[in-house]
Parts: sequence; structure tokens; C-alpha cells
Amino acid sequence: MKVVPEGEKFAYIPKMNTKSFYGFVGLKNLGCICYMNAMLQQFFMTPTFRYAILMANDNLDPEMVEVKKFGMVDDNPLHQLRRMFGFLEASDRQDYNPSGFCHSFKDWGGNPVNVSIQQDAQEFLNQIFEKLENGLKITPFSRILEGVYGGQKRYTTVCKNCGNVSTRDELFYNVSLQIKNYENIYEALGEYIKMETISDYRCDACTLKVDITRRGSIQKLPNVMIVHLQRLVFDLETL
Repeated sequence: MKVVPEGEKFAYIPKMNTKSFYGFVGLKNLGCICYMNAMLQQFFMTPTFRYAILMANDNLDPEMVEVKKFGMVDDNPLHQLRRMFGFLEASDRQDYNPSGFCHSFKDWGGNPVNVSIQQDAQEFLNQIFEKLENGLKITPFSRILEGVYGGQKRYTTVCKNCGNVSTRDELFYNVSLQIKNYENIYEALGEYIKMETISDYRCDACTLKVDITRRGSIQKLPNVMIVHLQRLVFDLETL
């Protein structure tokens, strides 16, 4: 007897379901998860990251749970991502059903992905990087996220009273750019590193509350830079 994993039914018809001539396998959209599918496909299309995930065996047993209408599912998001990449790499089907991944990928409140609700791509990006960092800690690929997508941003602060200059470096995985009223990405990047003035800031050097100037700059570029365009902005005045 053949056991079909994760509740999948064998409904493969080669003439109808075979992947395209170009050799790519898609991700089935289960409702409103295009934001997630788009990011996952981009991760897959970064070969260094793809093969690191496929080789990142944490040697942990599957965390099997029963999901209504779907069967038994491994509730570990790293395991599910490895499974997904394996299908995208080697399957002959047109697409892969990410239901198992959606169940294993929990939000900040511990709830599975609601496939009926559209979510923010950048929020998903931050969540999956945090989960992968935790999951990859016990594998030889614990630094792969930083190695592929990690860059370094430097904040420079100058006190207008005593002239003291201080710097602080910070790891980043994506650059979020405002695009409203800008004609191209170069103008948006100019705004991203624009100097700003902050009042009533207590300077560490002269210990007074003074005006300072602060500027953020990209100190070290990542090997693959993820740029998030703020196409949707919440207006606090008009709600």
C-alpha cells in the first residue's frame, strides 16, 4: 500500500498537468497568498539560497499534526520549505500545493496562514527570515540568510552643540523605499539616505538636550538586495 504524504491525492494527468517547456514549476494560489508565493518563488530563484535550504538538514523528526480536510502535516516551516523547494526543483507537475507550508507558517500570534486574507509582503519577509534563522541554527547553514540577503546600514549622528559624531551599524535584509511622488528608484534611494534633524536629543558627549542631525547610509551591500516598494501607505489622518 502506498501512503500519499500530507493528504495529497494522486490526480496527476501528464498530458494536462505537466510543467511548461521552460521547466519551471508554479505555486498554486490557494486564495489570497500571492504575496507569499511571489516571495517564495524569488527565494527559489536565488540558486545559492535554494541549494543551501535543500541541504540544510536539521536532523529533527517531523512534527506531524492532523489538519482537517488535508491529513497529516509536518508542522515545521523549515521542513516544509525544503519540501517545497524539492518539488519546485524536480517535479514534473505544473504546480505545487503549498497548503502544508501555510499551516506550518504561523503568524506572531501562533495562527496558521489564513489563505483568504491578503497580507503585507514585507511583514511576511520579516517573519520568514526570523523563523528560518531559528530553524537553521542547528544546521551548517546558520549564516546563509546573512550571507545572501544581509547588508549593513550605518547610522551617523552629529551633535549640533559639541560636534560629537557617533555611528551605529545595523544588519538589514531589505530596503523599504517610499515611492509616492518619486519618478524612479534613484530618487527614492536619495530619500532613504536623506539627512534629518532631531530636536531634544540628549547627546552622550555633552549630556545636553540638543538638536542633532542623523543620516542612514548603506555601508555594505548584500549579495542579493531585496527592495520593498511602499506602494500602499496608511494615512493616520484620514485612516
